[in-house]
Amino acid sequence: METNYCLAEDQSTEKLSQCTNVYSNESILYPGRATWEAKQMDKFTNMVHYFIWKGGSTLCKTVLYKLCYFSDFDFYELNERSMTATRYRRLTNGPAPFFFDVAMESLQTGGLATEEEIAMDGSYKRFRYHSLQDPDMGSFSREEIDMLDWVFDRYGRMTANALSELSHKDVPWIIADDKGEISYEAVFYRDAVTSVRDDEEETEGE
Repeated sequence: METNYCLAEDQSTEKLSQCTNVYSNESILYPGRATWEAKQMDKFTNMVHYFIWKGGSTLCKTVLYKLCYFSDFDFYELNERSMTATRYRRLTNGPAPFFFDVAMESLQTGGLATEEEIAMDGSYKRFRYHSLQDPDMGSFSREEIDMLDWVFDRYGRMTANALSELSHKDVPWIIADDKGEISYEAVFYRDAVTSVRDDEEETEGE
């Protein structure tokens, strides 16, 4: 029977619950990074909001995970820097950002977006998202917003199953330890299946 990744990964949220305190704990351990990390967390939160604003209730948590992942890692492949510097970990159903739940809590507390749990049969959970206000994109460059739009156009209409299967073919996820952090540097070992450098070269050659 085919796995429904949209349901299965929502169920795995409990595995990520221990990560919600990592951000605040690291700021305490490394106070010199606190201001920078707060800005990056805000930027990641705004990226999540942007995708909710664009996709609305059509997006489940699994798809949001992957849109964030491909935005950061594709941008890194092209520019040798992450857009938000968010950390991602290797879960069975694909890459997942460490701080997604923290970002959603911030959006809901601020009255910017909502996360609604949908009643499902059995023990599975699924969520529906709604944007209540326009996202704040002031910290993003034009190049970064173009990347977000490109990622959404390329992946945003894929099913959760298809997007999870695609992420399983991405070298950074493949070589990471189970539940371990995914290395940004691994994007430079991607093959043609997920590499975006070939897409950029083709566009420049047209």
